[in-house]
Amino acid sequence: MKKIIKAVVPTTRNIGNSSIVGTSSYMETAKQNILWQYNKMREHDGFPPVKRMPCGTVYAHQAWHDN
Repeated sequence: MKKIIKAVVPTTRNIGNSSIVGTSSYMETAKQNILWQYNKMREHDGFPPVKRMPCGTVYAHQAWHDN
């Protein structure tokens, strides 16, 4: 079963606000997937990765899919 979560990330010193949709897989949770995507955004802008999402990030469960 695949879990889908939407994260609304507030504006930080380095990156503007964004919405990220994360999906779970065999190897990672949906929240880990969101953090990976967020760090890829930071990498693209030349910033180092972070270990956790910024304060104020709001998560909303979107759906469950059988796969």
